[in-house]
Amino acid sequence: MTSIATLIAISTLPSSARAQDPEPATRVSVLERAQAEKATRLTPHVPSLAEKYLDYAESVLSTGGMHIHPYFDSAYSGGGFTLGAGYRRYVSSYNTVDVRGSITFTGYKRIEGEFLAPRLFDRSGVLSVIGGWREATQVGFYGTGTANSEDDRANYGFKQPYGMATLTVRPARRFVLMRGGVETSLLFFESHAAQASTAIATSLEFTSDTIADLPTQRFLK
Repeated sequence: MTSIATLIAISTLPSSARAQDPEPATRVSVLERAQAEKATRLTPHVPSLAEKYLDYAESVLSTGGMHIHPYFDSAYSGGGFTLGAGYRRYVSSYNTVDVRGSITFTGYKRIEGEFLAPRLFDRSGVLSVIGGWREATQVGFYGTGTANSEDDRANYGFKQPYGMATLTVRPARRFVLMRGGVETSLLFFESHAAQASTAIATSLEFTSDTIADLPTQRFLK
């Protein structure tokens, strides 16, 4: 009887010990506990200065967020080094309005605005409407023919308001391209010296009466 009781006691000891010992922690439970502790200490990410500049550059290049842009078109050739800038703004999903201007050290000036619609007719057409004004102050005139030298130069100037509209269509976005447009402008000549008036009159065979009106000549194009 005593041996039976001893055997029962021995057989129950390991199970009792196992019941009292805590279950060993698994790898999953350790990771879950670490993540739960980390969640209580979360803070928002503060980008560095370099990250801010990179994010801004990416936004500008991918979404067209750059409004101010350089512009180097002179009012007329021969004006010298040109400085200019423009401001472009979206007025709808794709259409833009661009106002720009330039100036040279010799006094050539240009200012114009453009409305651009690049996705007409199911993305097969582009419409451009431009209106502006330009002034050239020292346009060189050497007369006609080929027997001219630098000494024959005579300067004149002009002012010109202008407007134009251009429509480009590529039917079905294929290889055929059609383009049409209309342009109008007024040209106001200004002679800066009697030498310029004489040179132009001699080369173009103007009469004395015609050359007298040269500074106020107007041409409609």
